[in-house]
Amino acid sequence: MTHTLVVTFVGPDRVGIVQRLSKLVASRGGNWEEGRMACLAGRFAGILKVTVEPAQAGALVAALRGLEAEELSVFVDDIGVFESQTLGDRSRLRLELTSLDHQGIVSEISAVLASHRINILDLTSERFEAPMSGDAMFRAVVELERPTDVSLEQLEDELRALALDVVVQIELSESG
Repeated sequence: MTHTLVVTFVGPDRVGIVQRLSKLVASRGGNWEEGRMACLAGRFAGILKVTVEPAQAGALVAALRGLEAEELSVFVDDIGVFESQTLGDRSRLRLELTSLDHQGIVSEISAVLASHRINILDLTSERFEAPMSGDAMFRAVVELERPTDVSLEQLEDELRALALDVVVQIELSESG
């Protein structure tokens, strides 16, 4: 049985942050299981799942919180013994959308998803310039879990209707 921690951090971007975190986790007997990290606006931020033997959990949490002295803001969610939750019968979907950049895109799309009890597992987005026009564009790739009792056709219809309202190109596909 292992103890689970979810660690989030943000700080000024600099070389060695991941190395420092991974060395600290390993030195306290922890196992770095999953993580997502990115550099945004000169800041390096991330979230990771770490497991550790229960007897070592307190020392690892204290060491992670000690990184505050190194200009890293750290939050440790001490989950304890993690038991996977089930959300019922679900299938995975992948949503890709591209639009002229404007306020409210993520809010509109996420409202449709939430109304269908669709869980967002991963969302990656970026702002970029259109190659020919130089217009500001927005792109998002979203991994989803859909309850199997939610009609894929109805979801697609609602997203396409929204796409017409907010000028968004949407591709929705089932994934493994």
